[in-house]
Amino acid sequence: HTPSVATGSSSSSSDNHALELLQLLMGSVEQLGSKQLLQPLQPPSSRVLEVLRRALTAGWCDQVSCRVRSSNYIAKLAQEGRLSRYATRYQSATLADEEVFLHPRSCLAKAAPEYVVYGGIVRTAKRPYMATVTAIEPQWLAESSSSLCIVSGPLLEPAPFYDPKADNVLAWHDASYSQHAWQLPRLLLPHPDASAAAAVFAAALLGGRVLPGKCVGRSIHSLKLQCSACLPMEVICLMSHAHILWLDLKLHRCNAVNAVRRQQAGHTAVASTASKCMPRQT
Repeated sequence: HTPSVATGSSSSSSDNHALELLQLLMGSVEQLGSKQLLQPLQPPSSRVLEVLRRALTAGWCDQVSCRVRSSNYIAKLAQEGRLSRYATRYQSATLADEEVFLHPRSCLAKAAPEYVVYGGIVRTAKRPYMATVTAIEPQWLAESSSSLCIVSGPLLEPAPFYDPKADNVLAWHDASYSQHAWQLPRLLLPHPDASAAAAVFAAALLGGRVLPGKCVGRSIHSLKLQCSACLPMEVICLMSHAHILWLDLKLHRCNAVNAVRRQQAGHTAVASTASKCMPRQT
């Protein structure tokens, strides 16, 4: 397509394109009907709302506020009917010496969530209020991978463990957020230390918490990729075979114990029958 040089031709082409779009839109309206278009939209599902809130958390990770007052205090105000008259005080993640407030006429004023994200700050003569406020969950802050989130090393208590579903060694971590070090719920993440993860996996393997068919398959392969520097493949395979032999030995031992018990039960039954057949002495 060669663009028109003349200004009048260009504007005429644009007008024609706009007219075509208008005609198309009017045709769609006629097909749907005015009554259907005037019907209110259905509210989004809880899953859609959660996805939107998570997206806002990731996008506004630096515009997060934490409620200053405890949940018990907020519940007391709500029970006394005084919550609607007070602006709830919050601490912003990026403001060091200034507190922000949730307006008492906000739709979230009664709930006063512990963590919120906001779109901006409206400064009045009385106090700064948060605008475009959305309630969020604290565990989403760690998932947003923000630089404001500080994650500790793996904890010894609760101890790391092997998860067959994830096919990985997992460990608990403490997490805090912002310069105010708000404590977030603990995170369950893959163990960062390959050597320690190999030790946990070996203990689970020898303890029978790893399926034999799986420990020589995908688990061994993933372990070889993750920590080949700390454990040779031959050692892992030897541990796997030792685990299978241990299970086989345990099975044979159970069978032997059951055979001895059956034999003892048989001797007891024979002795009882013989005693019944002997004549009584008078």
